[in-house]
Amino acid sequence: MNLNPLAGRIFSVIESKGFHDIQHSQQESLTFRQLLHLVAEWNEMLEHYQAVHLPGSDTQQELAGLYEEGADILIVALDLAALHRVDLSAVAIEKPVYGGLDFLFLRIPRLIGRLGDIYRKERRLDKRLLSQIIHTTSGILKRHGANPLEEVEVKMKKNAARPQRYGTAEVEE
Repeated sequence: MNLNPLAGRIFSVIESKGFHDIQHSQQESLTFRQLLHLVAEWNEMLEHYQAVHLPGSDTQQELAGLYEEGADILIVALDLAALHRVDLSAVAIEKPVYGGLDFLFLRIPRLIGRLGDIYRKERRLDKRLLSQIIHTTSGILKRHGANPLEEVEVKMKKNAARPQRYGTAEVEE
């Protein structure tokens, strides 16, 4: 079955309703990009979480990957907070998170989805949801033996040492 005609009709209807005409400010464009970035980082963290539990996997390597991707989620979430001047002084990442790990991993994309939906409709970043993403991610890292803030610092040092700017290809050595 060729889906191209259906895709073309869908595009035409959406375009005729003005959806493609929407102009976004730089802050909106960055916010939408970072929301998508959160989803991508969550997916990478989930892949490492699943691999940690596979028989025969290199558990230490997968844990290191889980720590790094969890730190990436925190970095992107904190970047969004700074971009929108969200006060995070009341976020208590030292408090435990409750629920099984599978539940917590399922919680993060729901929180990101809701955060994105509110932003798309109201052009505001919901502080409570952003705080929950940070708290839940920190809790998952802690349950796997990591210190979330130390992992963020390690990742930020790595990011600062990269020779290329964001969005450019890494050079293989």
